[in-house]
Amino acid sequence: MYIYGKVKIPGEYSFEDSLYIIDLLRLAGGIDDENFWQTVYKEHAEVIRRDPNSDYPKVIDINLRALKAGDEQQNILLENWDQVIIRENPKYDPP
Repeated sequence: MYIYGKVKIPGEYSFEDSLYIIDLLRLAGGIDDENFWQTVYKEHAEVIRRDPNSDYPKVIDINLRALKAGDEQQNILLENWDQVIIRENPKYDPP
């Protein structure tokens, strides 16, 4: 599985059967660093998942703010070959 975008350690990660999106985010540098958290677009992230029944992948929207607050509906179980995209906060202005 892969994670791209506004994370500290983007790239490929080994698939594990019980890996949730919050686990992958923590492996990739986390959402626990409050300074870094300000640089992340919290309202929208995507999980791109292969769909064997379609010519197109399935796109699963994730609200990172809700995920961090403990919303279990946002904390999806990841599948092998999932790609997670974290976007940069367009309103963040570095000091």
